[in-house]
Amino acid sequence: MSTPPQTLPPIFLSDDFSEQYYVCWRVEPAVPDEKNNPLLTPKYPWDSGTVANSGGTILRDPIDGKYKGYITCFAGEVTDQLGWEEYNLCYIESEDGIHWERPLFDMWPRPGHPKTNILLDFPSGGRSIQGCVMINPDDDPDEPYEMFAYREPCFKCPSMVVEGMNQTHDVTYEEAEKNGPYNQPGWKYYGIYRHKSKDGIKWRAVEGPLFETGDTCSVFENPGGGYTAHSKVGIPSAPGAPVPHDCYPGQTRTMWRRTSPDGSNWSERTLLITPDWRDQVGDQIMQADRLPYGDGYLCLTSIIHTVGQRIDQQWAASPDGANYWRPTPRTPCLPNPPVGDYGGGMHWPFASPFEIDGRLYAYYGAAAGLHGDIYSQTPHLFFPQNGGLCRASWDMGRFYALVNARGGGLPHAHATTHPVDVTGDRMLLNARTVRDGEIRVELIDGENKPIQGFTMEDCEPFLGNEKFGSVRWKGGSVPQQDKVRVKFYISSGMLYGWMWEKG
Repeated sequence: MSTPPQTLPPIFLSDDFSEQYYVCWRVEPAVPDEKNNPLLTPKYPWDSGTVANSGGTILRDPIDGKYKGYITCFAGEVTDQLGWEEYNLCYIESEDGIHWERPLFDMWPRPGHPKTNILLDFPSGGRSIQGCVMINPDDDPDEPYEMFAYREPCFKCPSMVVEGMNQTHDVTYEEAEKNGPYNQPGWKYYGIYRHKSKDGIKWRAVEGPLFETGDTCSVFENPGGGYTAHSKVGIPSAPGAPVPHDCYPGQTRTMWRRTSPDGSNWSERTLLITPDWRDQVGDQIMQADRLPYGDGYLCLTSIIHTVGQRIDQQWAASPDGANYWRPTPRTPCLPNPPVGDYGGGMHWPFASPFEIDGRLYAYYGAAAGLHGDIYSQTPHLFFPQNGGLCRASWDMGRFYALVNARGGGLPHAHATTHPVDVTGDRMLLNARTVRDGEIRVELIDGENKPIQGFTMEDCEPFLGNEKFGSVRWKGGSVPQQDKVRVKFYISSGMLYGWMWEKG
């Protein structure tokens, strides 16, 4: 067993194969934290429906070491066929990531509650959701907390503007109410706003709206600087595709990407992830949270199955953050339990998953019920929701694997990469074998011929379970050629990823 050359085990980051024979993808399901779930449940009038809905951020603050959550709470007793449920951006915190508290502040009192954990209430700019928070004390010591949030000043906001912004209207709130919720002038100010804070509690809006988006949008800092946004956009559905009881009639939810060098100036949107023929009928993309991994990115992708009105999670991966691939068959990595259990109807993950003691943890809003009424003939009928905060985890680096589609045995199933650069003198596998199975590797030259000494027969079978297991051939060190194709032979086993290592 070799010494791991890096912290993160290698994984596949894109659809790199030119040839695939009798192979498919195995997706490892997350392990729910059954001992502690749900971590938080409804308690107050403003979170009586669910304490965690429509995404947001859970992170560990580098300033004080606490786990902090910027979550969207939902008042469950509010029902409206136009979908105007009450959403507020609220704050929670924890010392260990398991036991969570709601600190109470006097910024936004509610009847009978002089203090709440609400950070942005309706009078400050309407509904406020999707709080994407970054903390950079070195970049801005005075206001180290930054947040991008989606805001709707047309909802229960008498001024119909976002507090602190230079926004005006020619009509009063009372006059606007007569036009109905979707015709209010406040809609011209909806979208993503940038906020700053000294303490992560009291926020001031500094810019916005920066761009239009659907009501799920995640903003991330790029490892090399700048920002990226993943936002939901509805496009016309193909003929025969719309589901009558979905609240998005005639539209298909897709995920789009924007980038910005400074957080103020944003590019035009480009398509990021869309349903395709590999998905189930009626599947759409609801949300996409990004995680830098190695030289690329993992993406926890929320899939709404509109036929059954449930939302689960699938993995997507990308080498560049712009071109994503999803393993086939399209299997959830965070499946729903039965309806009625927490998470049985919907999962709303928070940006972004992070490592704790060798496992990758994802926090998510776990709704017990469906997104909409599957028996209704009224497309706009929303359900009151009930849900808590939960978490689940994966063994780091063991997210999905290439496997023998026959289930094992001989002859070997195999997959061959496109030509790749040789950047080391030996190869490491993240893999495990089962039922006396094995994995072998062959190197192929530019003339599409196996390299002498590095054929399948020359390869010592990989056996066991290693995240950085060495591949050994009779030929010794990997030949230093400009390009080779790598052919993996799999009988009974799981190949999670591979990499070159310099000796």
